[in-house]
Amino acid sequence: MPLHTTRALDIVASDTHTTTPAPQLTTDQRTPHPTATAYMLESDPDLNLSFQYPTGWTLNAPDKSDVRTTVTLSSQDQGVQFAVVHYSEKTTRTLRGPDDLNQEVLSALSSNQSVAQVQPTQTLTAQPQIANQVWQQKEGLVTLTSGNVVHVNSLTVRYKQTYYNIQMYTPQDIYQEALTKYLQHMLDSMHFLS
Repeated sequence: MPLHTTRALDIVASDTHTTTPAPQLTTDQRTPHPTATAYMLESDPDLNLSFQYPTGWTLNAPDKSDVRTTVTLSSQDQGVQFAVVHYSEKTTRTLRGPDDLNQEVLSALSSNQSVAQVQPTQTLTAQPQIANQVWQQKEGLVTLTSGNVVHVNSLTVRYKQTYYNIQMYTPQDIYQEALTKYLQHMLDSMHFLS
């Protein structure tokens, strides 16, 4: 696995939601997903972040190494994946900056066997404020070999001498809905622990 990516796309690509082609429905025909009304709290000292996520989502055990700590979450019924990475000080010294890290996350996806194409897209909010810090964001559309399209967001900040990266993988046909109903709340609820 490349240094800067998570297993999240592997999970998305293997998820039955994304590997089985969905019927072609218009937005009007698709049943909307319910808005999250209850949230759980994730707070990990090695990640140095806390945030809320919708009840019913799967929180995987943190993946910790001397390179990074990664926490991944998923909504199996919608095919949405969310990962937060905190890089070690040693790894941070090897990174060139937030924009480069975001670009590497998107570029590394093309080496995934389930990926047919990675197409960068225009980022509407290139510098969102999360956890009272200005993050750098890049977005792209990933076409899987199954034909399904995944919207990928990579957001990075350097905070107190180490890098943090958020990766969001969302089926393109529900991206705006997932952003409004789940992902934005998760981002808005983030706080650094120290």
